[in-house]
Amino acid sequence: QVAVKRIKQTSRNALVGAMEVVVMSALLKDLTINKQHLLTLIGWYLGDKHLYVVTEFISGGNLLDYLQSLNANAGQEKESKGEGEEEYHKQLLQFNSFVSQIASGMSTLESKQIQHRDLAARNILLTQDHQIKIGDFGLSRPDGSSFTFGCISTRWTAPEVLEKEANFTLRSDVWSFGVVVWEIYSLGGLPYSDVPSRELLTRLRRGRRLDPPCDTPSRMKRLMG
Repeated sequence: QVAVKRIKQTSRNALVGAMEVVVMSALLKDLTINKQHLLTLIGWYLGDKHLYVVTEFISGGNLLDYLQSLNANAGQEKESKGEGEEEYHKQLLQFNSFVSQIASGMSTLESKQIQHRDLAARNILLTQDHQIKIGDFGLSRPDGSSFTFGCISTRWTAPEVLEKEANFTLRSDVWSFGVVVWEIYSLGGLPYSDVPSRELLTRLRRGRRLDPPCDTPSRMKRLMG
């Protein structure tokens, strides 16, 4: 099975789709890197005034939906206290695995000097056995590129990039990674939900940061910055 993304050539997304093909093709050709946690390009086709991007099919949906489904079920009472504690520890192990897999995928991109620029739980896919696949490379650029196109995701974006989009570096992805870690332990919460997007940069300048959710392990709190 494969997934096919159909992009109209005359649409604003045409350049985003083309960049996705460029980045994924470069990763596919490099046999020296570990691509286990990156979405794999199968091929692409240009015709009928559309760009068709063909990737592997990931059947488990995206990470954000999965986390929010856990949140929806969090209030359901367990039959016993022991069962609840067991499920809690299983969940922590799974979350630790998610963080490790995402870090592995982002490390691969860094090794190729590629900025993702749109890392968020909604852009991370899950296989049926909960293996991570980072996708959505349409905003990705080689490190050092000042070329910008597309809408940035304010709540996941590093302060220096909110100041000026051309400031994006590989370290800016590290900030986004910290926000994704927060998403995981908040069960798909909205970062800075109490702050309007237009005011976020001002708050960040004043030192505002995400508050780690309850029960977040100490070492994961440090990743959230």
